[in-house]
Amino acid sequence: MRLGKIIASVNNKKNAYLNNQLKKTGLSYGQALTINAIHLYGEIQQDMIVKELEIDKSAVTRILKTLEERGFIIKKMCQSDHRIYNITLTKKGEEVYPLIHHILKNMKKTMLKGITDEEKELLVQLLFKIRDNLENDYEQ
Repeated sequence: MRLGKIIASVNNKKNAYLNNQLKKTGLSYGQALTINAIHLYGEIQQDMIVKELEIDKSAVTRILKTLEERGFIIKKMCQSDHRIYNITLTKKGEEVYPLIHHILKNMKKTMLKGITDEEKELLVQLLFKIRDNLENDYEQ
């Protein structure tokens, strides 16, 4: 069994599906997930986005720069630590959020069609186990 290839294929198909659905917003998958995370927290710092999305800091920096340039977010310097920025959605960001939420919800529904709750739980457990095995081995 080519497990790595299957996991990569599922990820690629998910990304292609989302990018296709997101065309009408003009946003990439990473940008949409970032807007989603900011909306969920209301106000968030870059390090929290890195942890929430599990992507590297430089990718988040690029995404935030683009979203700020396009008017979806505002970065405000933290009063207690001037090295940190608090990030919030603008009105434009809040307006696009419901469409992003709808697209993400539909993607999840499409991905899990025909899969029982028990199968979903087992899949999640197994994927977490695989991820943890890789993290633990990588960190040693």
